[in-house]
Amino acid sequence: EGDGRVGYDTAFVISEVNADQYTFRRNGTEGKYTLQRVDRERVGAFTLTRAPPSAGSDFRGPDGRLLRNTMEVTPMYKATEGSLAERASLLAGVVRGELDEHVTFRPSLATGGAVGEDLGIEVAWDGLRSGESVKLHLALYASSYTGRGPRRLKAVNLSGGSSGRIDIAPEEYRAGLVDTGFYFEIRCFASVEPSEGDPTQYWSYIVRYALTPPELAVSGTLQATRGESVTATVRFTNPCPFPLGASSLKLTAPRGLTARVASGNAQQVGAGAEVTYTVMVTHEGGGRSAWPDNYPGTIGLELDTIAMTDVHGEFDVTFT
Repeated sequence: EGDGRVGYDTAFVISEVNADQYTFRRNGTEGKYTLQRVDRERVGAFTLTRAPPSAGSDFRGPDGRLLRNTMEVTPMYKATEGSLAERASLLAGVVRGELDEHVTFRPSLATGGAVGEDLGIEVAWDGLRSGESVKLHLALYASSYTGRGPRRLKAVNLSGGSSGRIDIAPEEYRAGLVDTGFYFEIRCFASVEPSEGDPTQYWSYIVRYALTPPELAVSGTLQATRGESVTATVRFTNPCPFPLGASSLKLTAPRGLTARVASGNAQQVGAGAEVTYTVMVTHEGGGRSAWPDNYPGTIGLELDTIAMTDVHGEFDVTFT
C-alpha cells in the first residue's frame, strides 16, 4: 500500500500502476524510432481483483461480462497521480539508490498511544543543503480486517522548517475504532526541494501502529462449590470524549462451564461514562465432560459498541 520497500512483488505492482505509455514510430528505411506521444494516465488507472464476500461488488467489463464480487485495488498501491505521496512511494521505494539521499528523516509518535488520547505524529529531518527545503505529507489511516482498504482519517501537507507534525483528536479517529483491533497506519512522504529544478530526494515511511485499548475490569468472588454460581462484575469506562452507543458483552467458556450475562447488555455508553455488567458462571455438573475441581477455567470477554469494537478481557473461575 504505497511502501515499495516491502518484499515479494510490491515494487513490481507499484511500478505497474505508475507506468507511462510511450508510442514510437519506426522509420522503415533507417530503422530508427521517433517518440510520438506519452500517455501518463492510461496504465494503472484501474485494477480489479476478487474480493471477500462482504467487501466486493459487481462490475461489468468493457466486453459486457458481469464480474461478481470484485474490488478496485489501485488506491492500495497508488496515491493521486502526480501527488507527493505518489512520487515518493514510487521513487523512494522502487528506484531507491538512484537518488542522492543526504537528508535523514526521523518519524515518531510524539504524543498519545492509548485510545481516547490525542495523537501527535512528528517527522524531524537534518542534512539540508543551502537553498533546500522539505515538503511533507502526513496521513493517518484506519486499518481494517474486513477486506476493504484502509480509510484515511486525516492528512496534512507541510513545507519548510526542520520538522513537521500532525495532531489527531479522538473525534477525528473515532471512525477507526470499529473492526480494526485499534490498528492504525501512519503514512509519511517527503521530498527535498532545491531552490531550482526537480526534487533531489524522496522519502517514504509507512508503519502500522496499535493504540492501547481500554480495559475490562473484573471483580467479585471468583470461586464457588459445585452447584453454586460464580458472580462477577465487569466494568468498562469509556476513555473517549464522545458516546459509544449501545453495548454488547459476549462471553466464551471452556467445555464443562456455562457463562451468561445476567444484566447490563444493551446499555448506552456515554462520553467518559462507566458501565457495569453482571456475569454468571456455573458448573455443568458431573459426567465425562465435567470441569475438574480446583482447576481455573478462563472466561473470555469481548465488548462491542456502536462506535468501538473488540475490547477484550478475561478472568479465571474455580469450582471445588
